[in-house]
Amino acid sequence: MKKTTQRFATRSLLGLVLPLGQVLWSPSLLAQQPLAGSTAFDHRAPPDPEQHYRNGEAFFAAGSEAEARREHEIAEAEIGAAPSERMPKLWLARIYARRGELARADTIYESLWSAAPRVDAEAAINHVEAHILNKDWRGAQRLLERLLERDPKNVRARAVLAWVLEVTGDLDRELPMRAGLASDEPTSANWRDQGRAQERAGDLRAAYQSYETARTKASGQADEALTVSLSRLRYRITPEVAGDVLGRSDPQASSLRVQTGLALPIGAGHNLRVLAWHETSSGQVLRDGRLLPGGGSLSGLAVGLLLSSRHGDSLLIGGDVRYAAASDDSGRQTKSARAGTTSEVVLPFLGHAEAHLRGAINEPWNDAAVTISEGGRLHEGSGQLFLFPTNRRLLANLGVQRRWLRLEPATTTNPVIGDPTSTQQLFYAGIDLVLWSRPERLLRGESLDENLVRRSVLSDAAILSYRHQQLFGTSSEAFNARLVLAPRGASHVGSGTLRLVSPAGWAGIDLRGAVGYDTERSVTLYTGGASVVVAPSWSNRFVLSYDVTKETTTGLQGTRHAGWLSFHADL
Repeated sequence: MKKTTQRFATRSLLGLVLPLGQVLWSPSLLAQQPLAGSTAFDHRAPPDPEQHYRNGEAFFAAGSEAEARREHEIAEAEIGAAPSERMPKLWLARIYARRGELARADTIYESLWSAAPRVDAEAAINHVEAHILNKDWRGAQRLLERLLERDPKNVRARAVLAWVLEVTGDLDRELPMRAGLASDEPTSANWRDQGRAQERAGDLRAAYQSYETARTKASGQADEALTVSLSRLRYRITPEVAGDVLGRSDPQASSLRVQTGLALPIGAGHNLRVLAWHETSSGQVLRDGRLLPGGGSLSGLAVGLLLSSRHGDSLLIGGDVRYAAASDDSGRQTKSARAGTTSEVVLPFLGHAEAHLRGAINEPWNDAAVTISEGGRLHEGSGQLFLFPTNRRLLANLGVQRRWLRLEPATTTNPVIGDPTSTQQLFYAGIDLVLWSRPERLLRGESLDENLVRRSVLSDAAILSYRHQQLFGTSSEAFNARLVLAPRGASHVGSGTLRLVSPAGWAGIDLRGAVGYDTERSVTLYTGGASVVVAPSWSNRFVLSYDVTKETTTGLQGTRHAGWLSFHADL
């Protein structure tokens, strides 16, 4: 979302830049008022720098840059290098700014700043616009603050400063600026912009009220973006229910899982979720070198609380209670009750990095259907570091994970001594490249992911990825007698993702695939899958997915299949 709002803010801010005289030249106006003057310098024609300057600005607005620059060159030649009058100075400074010669433009604009406390607001705003045209946001901000020191009530300066603060991500200062504009100039646009700022701050209920006020103040029909914002926010501040059915298979077992849950938004950006599930597995289990009929089941109730701030950091804490049945040495099921806890922390820092930390104690090990049959559980600790530029088109990832795995102990005599335990250490690094994206082409609805924790967003994008992973594992003899995990792995995997959303935003697809090679095991790895998402309205969403995976980077061997159907609805 941050990337999308910054793009919107930049486009809107550049749209606020007006030519001199506050006349908004646009392609539509250009069609209504044909340009006067010539695009070729005619020594016989009387000098008319103003006309050539305005022609150039109109051509810039129409996207005809070559013609615009020719007109500005004529205007510059006719103005001369050292004009003495105010308006020619402003025209020449603007021409320099258009060419990226900001230092030359600054020299002229500074000569037009009056001594404090007087202010030439038009010259000051044009000075600001010169820095905006060259995307010098900090410079524009300094000039706006300088202008507002002399003219605190200047509405245009306050509006432009609010946009600059949005582009630079200074939400703490933007919020009161937006609130002041909505109070002093209660237009639909100002209330809408205040709602956008409140939404980015995580104050969703206040944002919804601001959007409602903007709709009531809109003359005629509200614009489409405002209508979409109202629909989106309405369902982000209401409870969400979900139901999922998941089927899985691997070389030894198959399973069916049914899950339902409820998520309650509480406060600004916080979320309380409750999940209940039951999964049953059937197939074969390995005992004393023989495959015996066997299966298991797992039922549980989980509660989690997500606390997040407007700066992007978040904390998830949760716990669950479970009742499990797993196959013993003879293939019969033994039953047990367990409890576990999980926590996740997301910490953005420096504007170009983000750390993800995760911990789990006594949680289910449900990587495959066979781990349900074996009553698998785990302790886990992991950390990931993401590095990215401002536009996030390139993302680097480093991570480490350690897992302690355990199977339900056998209840009958077994010649193998020891508990069935295994440990794994995984180290990985990778890079993602966004080939293209259209964040504005977004699937409607505000559904959460399958765990009802974070927003599930689908928009047009194509992504290429590479991952390298090193696996080091150690398993006890008792563990190896029941389930075999690769003790060593070194995989190189390339993958691609293609996401497409219909123009109306009611349907989308997610296509994904990967292929790789493990040099330690000398095996080929691959995975492929697809999801079809349908959102009949803003309040509900259906997802149908299927994935197939051959070998895994965590040591499980063989081919696995998974298919699931889910339904999410906002109440």
